[in-house]
Amino acid sequence: MNRENRNALRRCERARKFPDNTCPASRTVFLLAERAATVGSNGLLSIPVINQDRAGALFVTVEALWKARTEIDRLKKKLEERS
Repeated sequence: MNRENRNALRRCERARKFPDNTCPASRTVFLLAERAATVGSNGLLSIPVINQDRAGALFVTVEALWKARTEIDRLKKKLEERS
């Protein structure tokens, strides 16, 4: 796994707050990215368009989704406290 993907994977893992900010679809994309980052396109479920270069983009997307969900939950709780 290249350094960029390793860093993206670490950030993604830090953003994950299972199960609160994840869903089956985002976990699947995360697993695809993880597999692509370590294996490359060879053997990746016969999906040649997902390779090591694209794995980083998948990690970043999932990281942003999980962070956004966490922030939304935080803001909702803050609003409820004011009520």
